[in-house]
Amino acid sequence: MVANDSKTYSRTQGNTLPGNTETSHAQQDATASSDAVNQLVDARGLSCPMPLLKAKLALNGCEVGERVRILATDPGSVRDFHAFAELSVHSLLQFAEHDGEYDYLMEKGELS
Repeated sequence: MVANDSKTYSRTQGNTLPGNTETSHAQQDATASSDAVNQLVDARGLSCPMPLLKAKLALNGCEVGERVRILATDPGSVRDFHAFAELSVHSLLQFAEHDGEYDYLMEKGELS
């Protein structure tokens, strides 16, 4: 029997993420699908920096407040997406990892 090791992180305030909150894969799917997503970027199989570059292109094509979901398999994307959210006007609303696949939900921010 293989253990289901799925983790989901959600943004509470600002662009910071709380500590590890474990959820089942079913809960992860329900949470991800309940958020309105305007674009889906499938960057699975792509190496750094392509997942983040594809996400940036998608966000550039969005209106403020629209959301982009990004799927990736590159472990380096975790660091990249969290740093990008901290340094940009965009928000990382949700991050989940399951069996080597990374799922990000980003929202386009407004330049001040």
